[in-house]
Amino acid sequence: MPRDTYIPSFLDNEKPIVYISSAISLNSTSSFDYFVTIITELSRTFSEQGFNKELIIKVPKNNMSSPQLELFDEVIKNYEKYNAIIIAPTSSKYFSKHLKSNYSNKINDIFKVCPIFTIDKYIKSKINNISIPYVTSDWELGGSLAANKAYQYLVNRDNKKILIVQGKEGSIPRINGFKKFFDLRSSFPTPRITDKINFSREGAYEYLMDKYGKELDSFELFFCCNDEMALGAREALLELGISKEKKIIGFDGTLELKWHLNKKLQSQEHLFKTVDVRIQDQVKWLINSLKLYEPSNHSHSNLSQKIKPKIV
Repeated sequence: MPRDTYIPSFLDNEKPIVYISSAISLNSTSSFDYFVTIITELSRTFSEQGFNKELIIKVPKNNMSSPQLELFDEVIKNYEKYNAIIIAPTSSKYFSKHLKSNYSNKINDIFKVCPIFTIDKYIKSKINNISIPYVTSDWELGGSLAANKAYQYLVNRDNKKILIVQGKEGSIPRINGFKKFFDLRSSFPTPRITDKINFSREGAYEYLMDKYGKELDSFELFFCCNDEMALGAREALLELGISKEKKIIGFDGTLELKWHLNKKLQSQEHLFKTVDVRIQDQVKWLINSLKLYEPSNHSHSNLSQKIKPKIV
């Protein structure tokens, strides 16, 4: 394995690095999935850096927290065998609680040998004075970017009604950023928010058809908390024969919406914009953090980064 002077010794031996993913979807029509993309970027970047054989990938059987935490426990039992553990938490809340409940007394010893990094989500509170280094996209900023794009589209229209199609874990920062933007603009009605529904095309379609139906025609714009949901909302609008002027903004959870927009398919009616959470930038920063990590340093704030999303 090539040895670069900027890679510290803990990456220079034969120990692998473990990546514990959230569950992945293999049914995506465009062959894109958010967590598949993270895996692909990690594998590619590791290969380019010369330590591709050291990456072990573990994927839970579903997107509930329990299977992922079981995988984490399985790995952490043998933490001395690994250079580092990277995890994309299904739920930052449950992962934080799990660390505090089960590893508070061990976390210092673990970090001396095998640091734990998170990607996509982050642990706000310290675990026995240890800050878990992370890289994530700034979701609240992403919500405000989406709101600004919605504002530009709606400002000169008579109908300014917005429906936020809310997902589950991870939706709140996006929605807060979106709502705060419009809270400052009194000429706009307060956006309505759906119940929490699954981050899926089918979940959004079935919910909107069942709960709203023709009432969807009363809204001018829809903000969906990931791209799969945006496509599900689009299918509902198409089936109901609602005007093409109604627009949908997605939040990049699967790259599906961006794929449709970039391909300029004939069937992209209603699709408008999506927020790109810049997975490549997240992975690059994570790799840089791994290179900078020193086992004797327990102040990891300099290894953490929020990557600013962008509208595409």
